[in-house]
Amino acid sequence: QNDDCILDGYTLVYSASLPADFLDGSWSIGGTVYNSGDPLPEPPNCGGDNVFGYISTTNDILQLNYIYPSQYALCLAQVDAYFIDDWESPSGTWLKIEGQNVVKTYYDHLQDVSSLNDRCGSSTDDKIIRLLSEPFQMLDNTFTMAFEPEISQTGASFGVGNAMIYCTSCHSSCAQCINSAANGCQSCDVATPFLHVETLTDQEGECYVDSGNNGGCQTGYYLASANTCHRCTDPCASCVGVAATDCLTCESWASHLHVNDNTNPEGRCEPPVGPNTGCESGYYLDSPGVCKRCHTTCKSCSGPNEVDCNTCDFLHVTLSSDTTGVCYTDSGTNNGCQLGYYLSEPGECTRCNSSCQTCSGSSVSECIACDLSSPMLHRAVPEDPYGSCYSDPGSNNGCQTGHYLASSG
Repeated sequence: QNDDCILDGYTLVYSASLPADFLDGSWSIGGTVYNSGDPLPEPPNCGGDNVFGYISTTNDILQLNYIYPSQYALCLAQVDAYFIDDWESPSGTWLKIEGQNVVKTYYDHLQDVSSLNDRCGSSTDDKIIRLLSEPFQMLDNTFTMAFEPEISQTGASFGVGNAMIYCTSCHSSCAQCINSAANGCQSCDVATPFLHVETLTDQEGECYVDSGNNGGCQTGYYLASANTCHRCTDPCASCVGVAATDCLTCESWASHLHVNDNTNPEGRCEPPVGPNTGCESGYYLDSPGVCKRCHTTCKSCSGPNEVDCNTCDFLHVTLSSDTTGVCYTDSGTNNGCQLGYYLSEPGECTRCNSSCQTCSGSSVSECIACDLSSPMLHRAVPEDPYGSCYSDPGSNNGCQTGHYLASSG
């Protein structure tokens, strides 16, 4: 494969090809650092090539320690490796980036530069191989590249020449990144300090300026940790967390926010239902697109209080024309209604006249039993099951004029 194709999109950020390039304090052999003025450790008779090395034992690790001038995304290392004098197989030489094996010689992606007899040293068995690493991510602005040749032949040695590093730059908004795209940032530049990631498991995302609200996050994200914003769960348009019940506003296709705890603003987003409010059963429309939970006694309601119920097993209303009231369970008597109410229609109890304890209707003359404040039940005829309740006048055995005491209690 042609190097130009592999390196497409990459920029050369480091090159060492001249003797002075290897004597700048960044190269070492077996822990010994080579600086300007030191003799170049190079194999003899290399046909004019600038080769740094002449390693003859396995323990003599040849290493580059390089400090990048700026942050990059992905990098490749390309080095011409010299296997000198009687190497039976150079396949045991590892190129390591940051301590990790990234390439071993004679892999498919390696490319022979030349195979020349007697290129260096004294033998007729020399090999020059161009090693091109797999792409690696730069996590900070330092870089370590090491060669660990497994030399087993007496008289054999190893060196490098034309060492180059190619990188792709991070997007301008990133401080660290995994690629050069705007959404490949792992941390952010100070000018765009808020990292926005799509899922809880993602480590990379896009960097934005402080939005000025929402914890600094853009709409559709929430502040998950310091300067890190996570995407809200669909269909939340804005949210306070990742849960489906953490929505603050909703996408248009699920436009109704259903809030369970009326003291908090967050809830879940649902498509509108029903012919009127769009709220699910058990919720009422508090404001456009916001449905709040009815009181626990209500099946449906017009507000949050227990007197705002519209439907339930036994809805108790003050007037038959009322659409809201209080819900109770079946009383077990009085057709399921509470005292002071009558069953005006299935599932609905209407308040009796205030003088009645029980009644058959809302009229003052439809009492069946009387309230303690007006304890005397007055019937038109003895056979009537209901009548009107009056207070004791203090004469006529407690009856009103025109009535007689038919029974007591």
